[in-house]
Parts: sequence; structure tokens; C-alpha cells
Amino acid sequence: MKTSIAATLQGDPLSEQILRFLLENETAMDTAQGIANWWVRRDERAVQAALDRLIACGVITPHTFTSGILYGLTRKTEIRAWLRAKYAKTAAAARPAADDGKNIAGS
Repeated sequence: MKTSIAATLQGDPLSEQILRFLLENETAMDTAQGIANWWVRRDERAVQAALDRLIACGVITPHTFTSGILYGLTRKTEIRAWLRAKYAKTAAAARPAADDGKNIAGS
């Protein structure tokens, strides 16, 4: 039986951070090392553990290539839709607003 997505993300800020990155960049894929170094800037072992939890609940899909394993958001449309409804709104709200030019010093 798959672990519940909500249960996995509750109290797991690293898994949630990876998910939010993927919701903002739905076609992104990378290795555990790349995710650790570029997406979340965390220890690779901690990232691998979070990826394993996200795979177990169906959020992340591993893609095996001769060069290694790349991780990306699931292709299952019903899971993606649920994730967008539950987490994408708060991901967008958490992002800083784009600079509209009104914050220029001296104006």
C-alpha cells in the first residue's frame, strides 16, 4: 500500500521543498546530487531519503538511464492535479513578488 502524500509531506520540509520546486518546474528532472546541490542546497543523503519517501507515495518517478537515475514529478495526471490544488497555490504565494520597478532607490 502506498503511503499517503499528505502524510509524507506533513512535518517533512525537505520533501515539501522538492515538491514545490517540481510544481514550479514540472518538466524538471535531475539526479539526487543535482537536486541536493541546485534545487534545495541540502545534503545528498537527506535528499535521497526524501526522494525515496516521495517515490513511495507516488509523487516522484525515478527514470533510469545508462548515465544514472533522474527524478521528476509523476506523470499521473490525477496526482499532479491534486498536488497543484493542494500545494501549488501556497508555492506561488511563498515566492517573492516580481520587481515591478517601483522599488528602485531614489524614486
